[in-house]
Amino acid sequence: VQTLWAFYGAVVVIAVGNDGQFRALCSALGAGGMGADPRFLTNALRESWEEIRLNPFAVNFLGPLNCYRLTLFKNIIFPIVGAVKAPLSLKPNWEVAKILQIPLHSFFQEENYGVYRLKVGNPIFKDIIQADTIDYPCLIYQEPAQPTEILWGATYSIIMSFLDTVFGFHPPELAGLPVIESVLYPLS
Repeated sequence: VQTLWAFYGAVVVIAVGNDGQFRALCSALGAGGMGADPRFLTNALRESWEEIRLNPFAVNFLGPLNCYRLTLFKNIIFPIVGAVKAPLSLKPNWEVAKILQIPLHSFFQEENYGVYRLKVGNPIFKDIIQADTIDYPCLIYQEPAQPTEILWGATYSIIMSFLDTVFGFHPPELAGLPVIESVLYPLS
């Protein structure tokens, strides 16, 4: 495995292998439990097709990851893992903000981790969170001559679940990590 791809919005991750195989981690939004219900696999494949044009007939299902409950909304993400043969041509739709390629070795370097501190800028979310700021673990990634990318939230958590399941990897503790500040849902 060489690279993880993160698709913001679709919450889809693909790991690229030396053998020409792609490992796809496709997340589907919904409620309930994964169990043995094939509708969750079908939904993940449909979401991946709609949001990034990942051909569902090219995905070989490998298994589910742990569910992830969103913080501010009632949705639950049910990620699945599959294998996809190269070549891979992806085209994001309007729901996907960005497709980001991150080398796998970046996830194993402690200096790439930090705390993403979000100031809660919207009074509605302040009532829900009941705090002025909220801290999230994050991966800080920057390619040469490119802006810094912050991988956090659901996408980060799903990737960490994948790395734990496959490699037994756990990110560093938050204490002492660099802090990056931003605003969660500003008013304007």
